[in-house]
This record gives sequence, C-alpha cells and structure tokens, in this order.
Amino acid sequence: MSVSGEKVQEVDPIPLWLFLLLCVFPQLTAAPIEPLLPLKTVGYLGYKRICKENALESPQRRKILRFVKRNPGLHFREISRRVPLTRGTLDYHMKTMESVGLLKTVSGRGRVHYFVADSSYSAEEETLITVLRNESLRRIITEIYLNQGACNEEIAEDVGLSGATVYEHLRYLKDLGVVIAERDGRCVRYTLAENYSRILTGMRIIIPNRPGARQIPPEG
Repeated sequence: MSVSGEKVQEVDPIPLWLFLLLCVFPQLTAAPIEPLLPLKTVGYLGYKRICKENALESPQRRKILRFVKRNPGLHFREISRRVPLTRGTLDYHMKTMESVGLLKTVSGRGRVHYFVADSSYSAEEETLITVLRNESLRRIITEIYLNQGACNEEIAEDVGLSGATVYEHLRYLKDLGVVIAERDGRCVRYTLAENYSRILTGMRIIIPNRPGARQIPPEG
C-alpha cells in the first residue's frame, strides 16, 4: 500500500529452490572440508568407470597382476606380505580386477586364493596348487605321493606332525577328493587320487630331502 503518497511496486516472491540454496549455502561454506571429500570421490568415480579395457592403465594393478601370474594360488595375506602396497590399497585393486574379470578366486579353509582369470589351469590343478601352498598339507601330500598306501601313523612320523594333526589334514584332503582312504584291517591307508597324482607328476619343484625325488610346483 502507498503511505504518504510513495510509489509502490509489487515484488515477486523468491522461488523455493533459491530460498533453500540461501539457507544451505552458508552452512556448507562454514563446514570443515573433510566431510565433503567423499563428494569429490563420488564425482571422480562417476567420471571414469573402470572396466577390463582400462583397468591395467594403473601401474599398481599391472604389478599385482604380474605377481599373481608368477605366483598362482597365494592367499591375500601372503600377497600383502610380498607386494609393497598398503593392505587397503592392495585390497581395492584386487577387488577391482576381480570385478572386471582379470582375477579369479578359489576358497579353501577360510582363505581366498588368487589366480589370473585367463590362466590355463583346470579346476583340479587350482585346487591342488592352493593345497600345496600350505606347508603341512604340502608335506603330507608329498609323503603320500612317494609312499602310496601309507597309514596315518607312518605319515605323521615321516612329516614330523602329531597323529591328530595329520588326521585332520587327511580328512580335509579326502573331502576335497585329493586323497583316497581305504581301510586295511585296523589301519586306514591313504593314496593320491589318480587325477591328482597325474597332475602332481607333471609339476615342477624338487621335493626336499628325498633322493631321486620327483618335481612338484614352486612356491613362487
């Protein structure tokens, strides 16, 4: 309304979006920058999507992939111990390569073992390689390979482990199908399954402390 004869001009109301911006903007400018960093990260990830074609643009991922190719079947903790990256960085890169199909995993006894996705290993070879990464299992398999039909007590004595420990390992190997258990009176005798024995024969690493020993796969 005009008061004392002034000229009055009607003003349009402020749009709702502008009102909200004016309310929020001062709060953002006064806030510490740390809470805003995830917004920057989200923006970056949305800008460049990682796929199989560009995943190896990262020199760190190339290095990890070469290491896994040379050392198939290692679990994450062992890779972390031998690759000079922080656990968080290594975990991120390995999960990224797995998600785009560059790495694949084989689980065993609560651990995840890594292989290059395009490797020529069969499922049985991957199983045997992951088992051989465990020192105790490796010694037991080696003993059975060299002494087919050995019983639990004989294996325990030769590998230097307790009978109870060897029994648990043998039960695990039997469940995997790596060894076959056959009862002979009061004794249970263990042999390598034919397919795994054949695979083992073609692998390369010298079995220690055995004259004329055959070859089985390297630790790395």
